[in-house]
Amino acid sequence: MEEEQTQHVFQRVRAGDQAAAQEIFDRYFQRLIGLAHSRLSEKLGRKVDADDIVQSALRSFFIRSQDGQYAIERSGDLWKLLAAITRNKLLKQAEHFQQQKRSLDRDDVLQSSAENQAALFSSEPTEEEAVALSDEVDFLIQDFDPLQQQMLELRLHGQTIPEIAETVERSERTVRRFLGEFRDQLEERLRSLQKD
Repeated sequence: MEEEQTQHVFQRVRAGDQAAAQEIFDRYFQRLIGLAHSRLSEKLGRKVDADDIVQSALRSFFIRSQDGQYAIERSGDLWKLLAAITRNKLLKQAEHFQQQKRSLDRDDVLQSSAENQAALFSSEPTEEEAVALSDEVDFLIQDFDPLQQQMLELRLHGQTIPEIAETVERSERTVRRFLGEFRDQLEERLRSLQKD
């Protein structure tokens, strides 16, 4: 974008213009994905999705722009700002997973198991398998509280963890922990059914 055009689009974003927000999204999303991928280590890449990071960065940019927290003077400033927000989101995720209980190294032990499971799900399920899985999910969630059910439903509808956290007004850590526990319960139940 040329400097004058950048200023105009940015002013429209500050005013809450969705078309201007879409214009910025369309122009910068893939570049930011590339930036995020280039900064993700292999271990962190197994835990963090670049798309989620960039969507979170853009959401923060749009919200804070409307709150008047940013100023753009030259066309290059917009890219620098978006890149800085994206890098900060990546740093926060790296710090999150480097805490004691989330060591990225422990995933090395689980990697071969995860690869084996991925191979099991590489083909489309039959209609019977899809119905059976749906029944198992329904069985497991009947004891969940309404908030947990809502988090699961949002995830099944394709929402990212940051989006779910914002919707249910809980931390991303809480959402991630619950979804991980649910996945473990479902895997255990499916394993027990295979033994029967």
